[in-house]
Amino acid sequence: MKNLFRKLMLVQVILAVGGSLYFSNFGDPMLGLFAGTGFNPCHLCWRGRILMYPLLPVVVYALLSKDDRLSFLTAFSSFSGMFLAAYHYLIQQRALQNVFACAPGNDCSVVDWHIWFVTIPFLEFIAFVVIFVLSVIILLKLKKKK
Repeated sequence: MKNLFRKLMLVQVILAVGGSLYFSNFGDPMLGLFAGTGFNPCHLCWRGRILMYPLLPVVVYALLSKDDRLSFLTAFSSFSGMFLAAYHYLIQQRALQNVFACAPGNDCSVVDWHIWFVTIPFLEFIAFVVIFVLSVIILLKLKKKK
């Protein structure tokens, strides 16, 4: 059963990493490859990538080695990422003020893509939540096993 949670976590990480690379290389998924211009990641997007991208080799290693202790690392990284993504989303929704110095023309509060209330930081938040929940489930099963 834990192997299923590890596989689901790997799928989520692949979707998140692939999605961020898609948005930065191609832009709007509705236009796809025809758009030709991707979105330039802002400072908070880069910080989200710093927390998400290393999870890919960690989750692959955890899946191959069946080492449940790595779920501590994925839980910590995804917990931090949830707060960062939530903060970024609230900045975009004008609920909070940005305390980071953004580059001109690449402001963290700008919404490059959205469908209703779903923006890129919202998708990032959901990805981190899914990874965090799966990590906690694996950790609880590890604790129960002892």
